[in-house]
Amino acid sequence: MDNKKTPYPRDLAELWDAALQRHELETGTKLLGTAIAKHYPLHPTSDDEVLAIFAAQSKSFETFRSRGGKLLAVLKPVVHFACLVIDSGAEAAASMKAPGGKAIFVAVGVLLQATKGVSALYDAIEHLFQEIAPLLNRIATHLRPSAAPAPALMNILVQTCVQVLEILAMTTKYCNSGTGHAWSSILRRTKDCLHSFTGDSRIKAALEKLDHLTKNELLEAVAEIGVTVRDFQPQIQFIADRTVVRDLRDWLNSPKEQPLNWEKKRRTGSCQWFFNETFDSWKEQKNGVYWIYGKAGAGKSVLCSSIIDKLKEDPTVKLAYFYFDFSDPTKQDCRSLAASLVFQLGTCSEACQKYLQGKTKSTSPTYDELLPMLSDLVKLAGPVYIVIDALDECPERERDKGSARFLEHLCELDSNEKDFHLLVTSRPEADIWTLFSSVTHALNYHDAQRHHEDVDAYIRSQLDRKEYCWSSDVKEAVRGTLMRGSNGMFLWVDLQLSRLRGCVSSADVERALKELPADLTATYEHILEKIDPSSPQTERVRRVFECVASAMRPLFTNEVVEIYTLNTDLRSSDDMNINDSETFILERCTGLLNISDWFYRRDGQVHRSVQFIHFSAKEFLMSPALRDTKNLAHRYRFDEYTANLTLSKTSLAALDVAPALPSILVYADSHWRDHVSHQNELDLDNSLGKHPTGL
Repeated sequence: MDNKKTPYPRDLAELWDAALQRHELETGTKLLGTAIAKHYPLHPTSDDEVLAIFAAQSKSFETFRSRGGKLLAVLKPVVHFACLVIDSGAEAAASMKAPGGKAIFVAVGVLLQATKGVSALYDAIEHLFQEIAPLLNRIATHLRPSAAPAPALMNILVQTCVQVLEILAMTTKYCNSGTGHAWSSILRRTKDCLHSFTGDSRIKAALEKLDHLTKNELLEAVAEIGVTVRDFQPQIQFIADRTVVRDLRDWLNSPKEQPLNWEKKRRTGSCQWFFNETFDSWKEQKNGVYWIYGKAGAGKSVLCSSIIDKLKEDPTVKLAYFYFDFSDPTKQDCRSLAASLVFQLGTCSEACQKYLQGKTKSTSPTYDELLPMLSDLVKLAGPVYIVIDALDECPERERDKGSARFLEHLCELDSNEKDFHLLVTSRPEADIWTLFSSVTHALNYHDAQRHHEDVDAYIRSQLDRKEYCWSSDVKEAVRGTLMRGSNGMFLWVDLQLSRLRGCVSSADVERALKELPADLTATYEHILEKIDPSSPQTERVRRVFECVASAMRPLFTNEVVEIYTLNTDLRSSDDMNINDSETFILERCTGLLNISDWFYRRDGQVHRSVQFIHFSAKEFLMSPALRDTKNLAHRYRFDEYTANLTLSKTSLAALDVAPALPSILVYADSHWRDHVSHQNELDLDNSLGKHPTGL
């Protein structure tokens, strides 16, 4: 068969070219420009020819001389797959500038050079290729030498090559990234590097994509060899109906729409005053933008949830929404915002879903690629309502890079082609104020009298609960004091009610009311000052705060318990009999943390996770002003650098004494590398150097 005549889509070559560019960005190496590239043939006579080149390239490493046979054995399936790619004519679908098979050979060679003969890295690479081999074998069974695959199978084949190249690139970058004594200490401390290297979150995600690709090829292979699929059509349709939405979410890397504490952000019957003529005007005005701003803790997220519920009452409304969430790292940047909105709009109708499926490729789209998709979907879905909560919880550096471009992309569409309605809530930060200074609708939440009536109704409902067993006169005094001090902030009210809950007599209540802190900052200071300054609890609580603040995902309750009980030497853990981890955490870590359900996409389970009670609590603990204050709260102050350093030390401790810390080990396996940087490497090295290490 003349492979060159097979009508493969041109975008397969573009896909491969993009993968080569990403490899160069990851590794700093232009594959076919390396010195070793000339040694690898375009059309090898056998797998062994390529393996012999690997052996010759690595023979200078002492470790390879003693263990090279084992490493070559696990590399053989990759070499065999690449040779089949060449033999089956798949090169015709890849870029002629760097054909797929040879590029993979050279990428493996570059990876072997990057190991520098380090035994621990050999262990990790062997393990990695043991995971890859069966995935490649699945697709290899459907490739026949000198016979070009059908276009559908070719699509999967090229995407598989792309994924293999990306795994090689990330692994090479990983091997090259360690410098200095700290890296050596880390390798010694983790014993075999396996917990850390193969647990890297990006490499895990790439392996999952590769697994998914090689499962899809089975149906394509059935179609290629001419087997009648008519009898299987109902089953195939059922699978498609169940998986297409999941596959689109996975491809977009879109987070779940619901935030942590979803139920706490909703109050039945509240905020009804908001649905007035101004709201109706925004709903009716084509391309209207409504900005609602107010102080921290005012209940803007509750209002946002009420707005979403109201819009959902109309089944004809095309709605997409997003909650920025300081406690969920998957919801802290504009890329996540765009991915979520694209996913929701892209699955709201058959036409939108068909459009989105036509955009899919092997790698998740970038922010720059998502914005035009969003614009297209807004035009295609027509009239669209987009609700965004807590824009201020997107870090300012991320807002600088993405928020303005997001709005510009929506507003630049031809007014005849689009019909969108955007509503955003936030604090009135300077950059956000500039961004929304000329919107069609705006509301200062604290100026809304009916909002204060909601606060009053909330206080009354709370005081009616049985734990506040005071006389009606005392309750009225409490209500009046809280209303005067709240300034419209539900959060401040909640924190004062928690403080008052322990008051028994009217005298206790009267004294407590006179001592109420004036604002959230003073409230947080008071909470922290209650901890005994002479106890070791101070250091443990600060460690928990730092880890919760810097974690790459919400930490689970059992993980936080282990972080708390870890001793100061980071080598052992207190043996505590803890029956209720949630109560344990909330009692020892004062009133700045709470616990809620969080869905973990990686294991498909709902976990009880720990986060700060509010964005303002985390901001308070990281505030430079707290460092200079004279009150005892300054002992808990930390910054981004110290938080990452603490979590990296804790993760490495878990890897070193794994049996003692089984829960945090799960987090450490996947994320310890995310917290180690060139900036904290020296401090980390000094810490590790205090403890004995061994191979």
